[in-house]
Amino acid sequence: MNKSKSLQDLNLVDSFLFSATTENPQDAELIAKLIIERATGRRIKEISVMPEKQLSGVDIMHHGIRMDLCIMEYEDDNVAGVYDIEPNRYKTKELPKRSRYSQAMTDVKLLGSGKEYLELPEYVSIWILTEDPFGLNRMLYTVRSKVEEASEVRFEDGITKLFLYAYGEVGGSEELRSLLRYFVNSDSANATDEELGEIHKIVTSIKENAERRNRYMTLKEMIRFEKEESYDEGLEQGMVIYISSLREFNIQEEQILDNVIQKFNVSKEKAMELMAKSN
Repeated sequence: MNKSKSLQDLNLVDSFLFSATTENPQDAELIAKLIIERATGRRIKEISVMPEKQLSGVDIMHHGIRMDLCIMEYEDDNVAGVYDIEPNRYKTKELPKRSRYSQAMTDVKLLGSGKEYLELPEYVSIWILTEDPFGLNRMLYTVRSKVEEASEVRFEDGITKLFLYAYGEVGGSEELRSLLRYFVNSDSANATDEELGEIHKIVTSIKENAERRNRYMTLKEMIRFEKEESYDEGLEQGMVIYISSLREFNIQEEQILDNVIQKFNVSKEKAMELMAKSN
């Protein structure tokens, strides 16, 4: 988190603000539906939304994941599709394998004991990014499995991964462009249609809420204090305290990992070791 930013300066792509705006179930459903429809280009009907759903690992030796929004789409009272929405302003070289792990963990929880593989619903992950994941300046990258020797043949595993590059200039629709523009610059000038106007009302109410401001300022102050303490108490112990502080505010594990690597200039392995110590 950029410590120079106030709550007023945050945009919807920032994890604190996105989390705050999707805590209310009705607001979460409105935001999720708009993202899904503009990313996929199709209308959805009945959905349920679980903000910041925590999925534990299959055993204590495996990582868990935290999805910013997990959405179930229903058809005739059955789960027809699952959507995982992940805004991410952190630059990461591990995006393909992070998305693979998220999808795999979701499938484990969805299938359950005694169920047939055919019962797995369609899975769509939607990543909203401020860094171009493939360097082609595209607004929308759609990733699906295919047969290597016959690229026109789809491997129908029910998995679609959508990577939305907020500053992309190629492809996508005008509606998606407007949504992404609002995500990275969440002011009234970018609430250019009725649906974005509704979202802007939610964002504005969060930013004007005194309790939210205090919570955000407390988080910023805690991060600053714990980082300073790390140099007084020993760098490693201080980093463990720092990680624990971030977890108290439900920062995503992947974001904590990236944050520790960048702020303290340590390897991924060292950062993971520290995160295990802070549990």
